[in-house]
Amino acid sequence: MLHTKRSVFIVFMKIAFLLFTCMSIAQDQNKKNDTAKLKHDSVDQTKPTLKDFSPLSLVKDEDIVSTEHFLSKDPLDKNKVKVCLYLDGATVNATLQNNEVYSNADKNFAIRGLSDSIDKKSILIKPPNTISLLGYKMRQDNSSKSPFLELSVKNLDETTDKDHWRIQYVVKNVLWQASHIIELSSNMEYASFVTLILVKNESGIDFKQAQIQFFDGNLPSDDLSTDQENGVTKPCVTSSVIYQYDDYVDIIPGQDKTILWVNAKKIAITSRNGLFVGGPFLKKMTAPAYPRIENWINFPNTENVGLGKHLPSGKVAIYHNRDGFISLTGFSNVNQVKAGSDIAVRMPLFLQNYDSDGVKTGEEYSPLDVQLIQESYRQLTPTVSAAEYTLTLKNLKNIPVSVTITIDSNSTMVYSVDRASINTEKNKNGETCWNIDIPPNGNRELRYKLTVRYLT
Repeated sequence: MLHTKRSVFIVFMKIAFLLFTCMSIAQDQNKKNDTAKLKHDSVDQTKPTLKDFSPLSLVKDEDIVSTEHFLSKDPLDKNKVKVCLYLDGATVNATLQNNEVYSNADKNFAIRGLSDSIDKKSILIKPPNTISLLGYKMRQDNSSKSPFLELSVKNLDETTDKDHWRIQYVVKNVLWQASHIIELSSNMEYASFVTLILVKNESGIDFKQAQIQFFDGNLPSDDLSTDQENGVTKPCVTSSVIYQYDDYVDIIPGQDKTILWVNAKKIAITSRNGLFVGGPFLKKMTAPAYPRIENWINFPNTENVGLGKHLPSGKVAIYHNRDGFISLTGFSNVNQVKAGSDIAVRMPLFLQNYDSDGVKTGEEYSPLDVQLIQESYRQLTPTVSAAEYTLTLKNLKNIPVSVTITIDSNSTMVYSVDRASINTEKNKNGETCWNIDIPPNGNRELRYKLTVRYLT
């Protein structure tokens, strides 16, 4: 029975994530066009972009790389390929033994395993100390139809198979995207959190046992500069946040690789609610208003809860486990989160639930019923007004609920609280706020008077 439930859950999760992927494509298309612009005119703009990523439902379980299997690997300093993945391409640093470059049969030096997607202007080569590199040309192999670099060299001394070559280049059409999954417990006190990174390789290059890093920015322009005469190649240098993966990965051309970045179970969460009563509510109101509650959940990104790694930004699919019945409640976003800090996720305003018959239902999510009444309004001068308010809060849950009520403003106005039935506080932005606790199924009322002066 447990196995059957688990299988149903996995299938449901995959279907739900497929919906999530399809919905997020349309929402993010304009943003992607802004953040993933290509910097080199020679790049084929018709190559795959992030919108071509296969959804999780199409990824086989055996294709998922897990961070749980690190200990069986060799130290990373023995690795031969380092791939730095950016939003618009990748830089590749590869180490080749001399017998991989020199062919005894043809008596020539060549670097193979390349593709036409390489930015030819970015190629940098450092030969062994016993060899002087005179130049190179990109050639086409007649049999395999794949490009390779034909090297023109001068031997300064006898070489051995242990001598190493270094090559660095920029390649397009290697893309990555992070996504997250949150499963909330029935009582909304715990959460499971998963981060997946999807890598799509359409470069035509087969990266075997590569060390990979992810960057949340575009390729840095200074990656293309180097002291070629001295054979000095620069590492991945950028101001972007770096996400270091601690294992070797095969990135096969034409296939997707899903990396399980973090996977933590039963994390204790805190919920906070925000209510904003400034903005349009400072003007004259002709009827009661019903401001929406913003609900946020927070939990620590620390090792003691099974996390503790830098987390990239991405879409998050939020599920709710109601005593074994798991439903997709909606989607939100996770911003970049450094290790040791808190993860904050804004709950969607509308929940997308499924009843026991599998029928999709929608309801606005709010733990509170809110009503704001403007009891009086006076225009004292053309730029100064005064108003009195009554804010009523009803807790719809059978557990205590805390809410922070903020009078949000902007640079065109200043205000003062002349009177309030509950003591005021100041938030980090200097705005007036109230922190109110409401008992289970209870009610609280806040009365206050404001004077507003408009600067323009």
